[in-house]
Amino acid sequence: MSEPAPDDAGRPERQPSLADRAFDLFVFAPAGAFVASSPTASDGTYALGDLLAGSYRVCFEPASGNYVSRCAGDVAWRGTDGVEQISPPPAGATASSVASGRPR
Repeated sequence: MSEPAPDDAGRPERQPSLADRAFDLFVFAPAGAFVASSPTASDGTYALGDLLAGSYRVCFEPASGNYVSRCAGDVAWRGTDGVEQISPPPAGATASSVASGRPR
């Protein structure tokens, strides 16, 4: 068994567990209005239903662990304040297209 690589301070870097990889996904309309949210599964997959076809900005906030909130396009995001206040995505967040909001 090999030891984890050291961090900048020389300490062994903690390896994330599957629980550490859980994120909450937030979807926003192009103008920044909140549309929907969903937790991700431990394998990183997620599902959102009833989205209309169109363009959306997607941001992720860690449920736990040593990760930072990010939006598509690798842009830092303020996330939530823990009391249901959701920050809009930053202007540099990349939009993603949804062709159909319902599985067929």
